[in-house]
Amino acid sequence: MSKKISILIFIVYLSVLGLQAWTDHTLGTYPTLANMPEIKDAKPVQVESFEDFLKKEGQGLAVLLKEQEEFSRANIPNYPPKPDSLVFDPSDTKNLRKNFLISMRLNPNIPLTYYIQELPGVNVPKSEKFPIENLSVYKDLSFFNRMNYRTLKVKSNVSPLAILATAADEPDYGHDIGLYTDSNSEHGKEMGFGEQPFGDKRFEYSSQAPFHMGFYHEASIVYAAGGFIKRTLPEYRMNQFLTLARFAFKTGHPYWGYRFAGWGLHFVQDLTQPYHTTLLPGVGTTRMLWINIISKIGLDGSKNAMIKRVADRHTSIEHYQFEWFYSIFQNKETDNLMLRAFSDVSGDIAYGEFNQDYIRNVLSKESNERASELDSKIEDWEAIYKFMDYEVRYEDIKDNSNEKKAIDDYLIVLMKSFGAHTRNYLRAALKY
Repeated sequence: MSKKISILIFIVYLSVLGLQAWTDHTLGTYPTLANMPEIKDAKPVQVESFEDFLKKEGQGLAVLLKEQEEFSRANIPNYPPKPDSLVFDPSDTKNLRKNFLISMRLNPNIPLTYYIQELPGVNVPKSEKFPIENLSVYKDLSFFNRMNYRTLKVKSNVSPLAILATAADEPDYGHDIGLYTDSNSEHGKEMGFGEQPFGDKRFEYSSQAPFHMGFYHEASIVYAAGGFIKRTLPEYRMNQFLTLARFAFKTGHPYWGYRFAGWGLHFVQDLTQPYHTTLLPGVGTTRMLWINIISKIGLDGSKNAMIKRVADRHTSIEHYQFEWFYSIFQNKETDNLMLRAFSDVSGDIAYGEFNQDYIRNVLSKESNERASELDSKIEDWEAIYKFMDYEVRYEDIKDNSNEKKAIDDYLIVLMKSFGAHTRNYLRAALKY
């Protein structure tokens, strides 16, 4: 394969990456965990400040972060080693938060404030509403206006379910933003991740894409042409937050145990989205080569069509799924097939226990194998493209076609896996 095909793939991903996987992870995490005995029967825990946690456990955290780095270098293919300068120093009490976040190779400017996200339809009194401007590092916060956030006070009690469900969405608020040398950020220059491998840098959220996607099952010829697609890091984040959660639980900090576990859940859930594990769903290698050949002679119509196709389908399915699920909660439906899919535990055990191999060989493999079928079902239902418009709501589309039913049925299959993999990761986090 020529170098030009690598450029073609890169152009496609400049156009489509930066999209989130499932638009709001909190909505799916609530029903997924609500009846899980380990969470359902868990008592409320007290909110603890991040600084108190770091002060009390600084020495142990320094050891843990060193162990995490050794594990990553030994077990994660294509892992970019953390610079030796990024060592957490628990004796520097004036800069604990910033030093810890940098040593975790996270954006040091994330707010890490105290709040929970309530479900749609839950009334949050004005006096308890959490200001969305304190949620994220992003400048554009318009999406957050549709959500319900309730302020938490340090030392107040909160349910583990609410902590986990809220935290599962947090990595989309800026954890992985600006971490590359070409990110135009001071912290990006010292993280050791090199230049951003893909993602459209025009969008402020694009630099999180390589951390939230895992292309582990492409053809070898594609890897040979586009080596940059190997530079994905969800495995890294999952292990970091898994071991942090276990550490927090073991040392008596349940609030942070659940919150770290929720952060890890985000990356598990991202990989259940086939467009996050498959480079070009529905586009075979032979077709990609042909498009490359004709683009060399100036016939760019097929290339442009492929770019638009992948972007449109990725956007449409995510917005449709979100609007459908948002509507379920907003309308207070209690017995919906989608709700039952998230909470269905019948398939959990078949996947086996969560471990490092699970990420590539179970979770992302299953998702990748589903990509072509999902893509074809999207193609069959023309009305789904109306969800390219973020103002469109689920109730706006009046459609009882077989094509819509096929999409709905397949989303239910995907959400069953979302639930099973979420619970399996959490079970691993609770083993400390």
